Amino acid sequence: MSMNIIEDKSFSMHVASGSDANPVWKKLWKLHIQTKIKIFLWWACVDILLTNSKLSQRHIPVNDICVHCSSHGETLNHVHFHCPFVRQVWQEELEVVAVLLWYIWFRRNQKQHEDYTGTPPSLVAEASSYLQTCKAANLDLTGTQPNQLERWRPPTER
Repeated sequence: MSMNIIEDKSFSMHVASGSDANPVWKKLWKLHIQTKIKIFLWWACVDILLTNSKLSQRHIPVNDICVHCSSHGETLNHVHFHCPFVRQVWQEELEVVAVLLWYIWFRRNQKQHEDYTGTPPSLVAEASSYLQTCKAANLDLTGTQPNQLERWRPPTER
């Protein structure tokens, strides 16, 4: 999956234009997160975070190499998406997102068939707890082995 959205100048210009009128900003400012994180996201979207590469471009004497992997220039895109260290972080987050999506579907089915009455925050907590329990128990999260799969068979006619 390519995560070059921050380096996409047309996206940055679109997000930066008309901050009050832009729906991205309206959603950003309404998030229930600390203001410092909202400002960080804004700075990232308009590409003004001072990475080592950006500091070096401004003739500030710094080593422009990534502090995590020490092998690539520290651009905004690299430090958030392409650095090997950060790729491991994203792998963990993708697992969380995958389990959350599955849990949303699981609870949807419970609501439809069993009248589940949970709230969005409880669903997030349950999904997180489920993932942590699986990891703590060292369960195989990849599913059953191919030789253990039971194939579907049509019902026998009577």
